[in-house]
Amino acid sequence: LEMVKLTPQEEIINKFPHQLSGGQRQRINIARSLSLDPKLIIADEPVTMVDASLRLGILNILAEIKNRLNLSMVFITHDIPIARYFYHLVNKGKTVIMFAGRIVEEGDLEEILRDPLHPYTKDLIKITPSIENVISERRVIGENVKVDYTRVEVGCPYNLRCPFVMEMCRKNEPSLINTNANHKVSCYLYGKNN
Repeated sequence: LEMVKLTPQEEIINKFPHQLSGGQRQRINIARSLSLDPKLIIADEPVTMVDASLRLGILNILAEIKNRLNLSMVFITHDIPIARYFYHLVNKGKTVIMFAGRIVEEGDLEEILRDPLHPYTKDLIKITPSIENVISERRVIGENVKVDYTRVEVGCPYNLRCPFVMEMCRKNEPSLINTNANHKVSCYLYGKNN
């Protein structure tokens, strides 16, 4: 409990879950996962249900644990600012952008944010809250149509929403190709793709 900053332990150890805050419960979950002496931690949306004022603290704890124990970590989030913050805490790492369970872009996070290639990545960045798009009108991505992406059986998983869709996008799923040493994309708009 000390490693996840839950002290004094005597105050925490005898409490029931409903008596703990969301942040305390999340830190207990982290401590529980560490009790198994893992080599890999999968942190799936670790701060989504945590009060905004406590999110950075949880991220700092995760990064400290990862770095101190030399653990591998898969950090899953849909929140780009959170991903960027964590990315810099853990001294970088590989970033993978996924859509409908498929990798659409991979590389260094800062490079992806500076030069996004896949149309989904571009749309994801455009809808990320920032001072600019809070003040100005927000762009609506695609039509307000619910799409069941689990039913996209052939082609690029983003072909139902992509503004650049081509016939080949509907027929075959593009493979992940290198655009440079640190950046890959799964899109027919970039280079040779089979």
